[in-house]
Amino acid sequence: MGDGLGTELTTPFNAIEEDLIGITFPIDAGFATLVPDPAAPDLLGALIVPTTFPVFPVTTPVMGQGYGVVLAFSPTTFNQFLMEGVEGGLMRMSIAELEVGGAPLAINSTMLSIFLPAFATLPALTPLEIRVAPTLAPIVTDEAGPDGELANLQLAHLLIEIVQPNAGDAVRLTAAVDMQLGLDLVPEPGGLAISIGSPPLETLVTTLLHNPLGVDPAAVDALIPTMMDLMLPELAGALGSFPLPEFLGVSLAPIEVSRQDDYLAIFADLAP
Repeated sequence: MGDGLGTELTTPFNAIEEDLIGITFPIDAGFATLVPDPAAPDLLGALIVPTTFPVFPVTTPVMGQGYGVVLAFSPTTFNQFLMEGVEGGLMRMSIAELEVGGAPLAINSTMLSIFLPAFATLPALTPLEIRVAPTLAPIVTDEAGPDGELANLQLAHLLIEIVQPNAGDAVRLTAAVDMQLGLDLVPEPGGLAISIGSPPLETLVTTLLHNPLGVDPAAVDALIPTMMDLMLPELAGALGSFPLPEFLGVSLAPIEVSRQDDYLAIFADLAP
């Protein structure tokens, strides 16, 4: 699993407990970045969310199906993974086009001037890029997402820059965005894909940090929700996927992904 996530994962058992339902293996998991990104922030630690280790049911909590194995992860485990991922370059993106109506659309001054008229001061069709860089790691809390997603994901001080590459990467706008997102894990071959829901408007907070063109802050506030919706597939792709391990050549076939107390749990059967 550590190899699939691109990190060094240590998994020492702290107990092996047998009861009438099955055998539970509590593990004090730890992540470490294999190759830190020199351009990424050097973070001091991950958010610890106090939780109680769950008691697992006989059947899955939502669908009521039998299962062979459940892997459950605390919010703190996810936060450590996200912190180490950010230090390794996670979520650093450079976007030259956005998918609009199912077709890629190049980002340029003419397109942006529709939403931010100040960009009309640049020559028509001037190529631009949106560059995204986290300054803090996203955090998973002990709550469900705002629209009932599996987990609540908080992003704080996410830097968004609009850069002109053909002018020596001149920065035309810099904003910091805070938001709340919903995170789901969706079964796919070999693991679980990360899906991110749109941020509720009331959770979006935008702060202009660099504004040489004199863009109207209200126009930025109005554009950010649309921009985030268009960028969510890129953001989810940057977070990657969650690979499932094999046990002695036997793989896991997910039955249900749900919350078990404060933990994110993957209920699965063993499959050859």
